[in-house]
Amino acid sequence: MSLPYARTFDEIYLYLDLRPCVCGETQLDERVSTSVVVDGEPAERISGQCASCGRPRQFTFRMPPGPPEVSFEISYGGDEPSRLLDPGEWLGVSELYGVAADEQTRDLDPADDEAVTRAYYLLASSLAAVDEVLKFLPAGAAEVPEGAFWSQAGRMVYETSAERFERDRLTAERAEIADRVAEFEQRYGASDDADAPDATAERG
Repeated sequence: MSLPYARTFDEIYLYLDLRPCVCGETQLDERVSTSVVVDGEPAERISGQCASCGRPRQFTFRMPPGPPEVSFEISYGGDEPSRLLDPGEWLGVSELYGVAADEQTRDLDPADDEAVTRAYYLLASSLAAVDEVLKFLPAGAAEVPEGAFWSQAGRMVYETSAERFERDRLTAERAEIADRVAEFEQRYGASDDADAPDATAERG
């Protein structure tokens, strides 16, 4: 049995948000994470009930050996490209976070710490998702190769706007989002809340 490989729990939870129940709901009630062994390999099993229809849902992932690294920065993995989401999906995720950040920062009250934290989390997540797209660029390549797109959603993004996966376009987009993050930090102060809210709620 070949299990999907996840680099971090953040990547797992994002993957789950992009794989809704047949009823369309993405959230799980009574979500439980359990360490298991499958075919002699350590794995992590996520189970729960669909928050809308109550269907039981279960996902099992291989993960890097050893305890997960603790980080207060938003990171979906190390230097290796994702094996769960393809570059088209990552670019779509970055856009979703960016749109949610725009909505959150509209008429943002600087005195509302929770709202400021959420907005910063959304912006930083958008930046982290673009970084994931860049990991699919082979050294010296001018663009992400077409073979890197394996999901239906990712291929749709690629076939609609293949030019967005050119190195120059990606680096320019990353720089633009990084400027937004830096401007936000300068204006509101960077959030250091380790318990930042789940930005995926903004996409619901």
